[in-house]
Amino acid sequence: MISNETSLELGKDDKTNLFSTPAACKQLTTDMLCQAENKVKILSRHLDSDIFDHEEIRDAISKLARKNRRSEICLLVADERALVSQSHRLIELMKRLSSRIILKIINKDYPYNDSAMILVDRYGVIFQKDNSAYDGFANFNDPSRVKQLSEIFDTLWAHAKSSIEMRQLKL
Repeated sequence: MISNETSLELGKDDKTNLFSTPAACKQLTTDMLCQAENKVKILSRHLDSDIFDHEEIRDAISKLARKNRRSEICLLVADERALVSQSHRLIELMKRLSSRIILKIINKDYPYNDSAMILVDRYGVIFQKDNSAYDGFANFNDPSRVKQLSEIFDTLWAHAKSSIEMRQLKL
């Protein structure tokens, strides 16, 4: 579990931090995203509101998107219906910064094991084997694992589809 006195630094702290609650997952996600310099990749079933639909998360993503023109924010989801049917801070931000934040939908014909991950720059990783459970780990300095999971993410991304429903919402 995470101690409030400990400040985890992206690219330096290589201790694996286990979590098992939405609050712990959200705190680790916030801490990591606030330190992003270039790239964020998020794979999630539906951008779980308990984790991603918070002002701190939106602000961290917004700051990165506006930081420089090479910032890259990729959101990859399996089920976009929940995002279309309710208000979500990240989706509202994506609509405003559509050239900086890209959302794609996992191709149902391509194998996906229902895991969730957040990859930040070349160092940070947050991983849940099962999207529906809050058991997982975070590591703020694990370049080899980030590289390995990036390959999985990039393969899913390459076969993913643009969101038709999100495109309709922008009209």
